[in-house]
Amino acid sequence: MIIQISDDKKTKPVGLIKLNLGAIILEQEANPASPTLKGVLEKCPDKNATLEYSIKTTLISANAGQADCLSQMSEVLSNIDSGPESEYDF
Repeated sequence: MIIQISDDKKTKPVGLIKLNLGAIILEQEANPASPTLKGVLEKCPDKNATLEYSIKTTLISANAGQADCLSQMSEVLSNIDSGPESEYDF
């Protein structure tokens, strides 16, 4: 995920953070009382910069009548490559 700052005139990237959504979901299942996560910003001028964030997840069960959503998302995810794409040159 690219982190940006912006003012009224322009937006500037200040770094990026890699998210492993599978690991985040497992962490939330194991420790639901700790919703805030912390990560190191890469490619940031401040080498000690960190980002605190939270992500809410919802399990979509194939038996819950949401199978169409699940199959559509599976198709979308299968077409995405693993590398980040950005208009910014980090």
